[in-house]
Amino acid sequence: MPPRSHELYQSGLRANHEGRPIPACEWIQRAAVISGWPTLSVLLSLANMRLKLGQPSAALLAYRHILLVADPN
Repeated sequence: MPPRSHELYQSGLRANHEGRPIPACEWIQRAAVISGWPTLSVLLSLANMRLKLGQPSAALLAYRHILLVADPN
C-alpha cells in the first residue's frame, strides 16, 4: 500500500474508533482509490463502514466484490 494510502487508511481507522463514521468512511474510501488495488482489509473496512452508516445495499455490493476478489472461483 502506498504511504499516502496507508496514512489515509490509518486516519479512517482512528476516526472510526473515535466514533466518527462519516470521515472514517471518506478516508478509507480515499485510501482505496489512491492505492490503485486496495488490500482486502481496506475493502472490508470500507464495506463495514457502509453498513455502519446505514447503507446496507452499498455494503452488500462491497462484500460481494470482496468475495469475488478473495476467491475468484
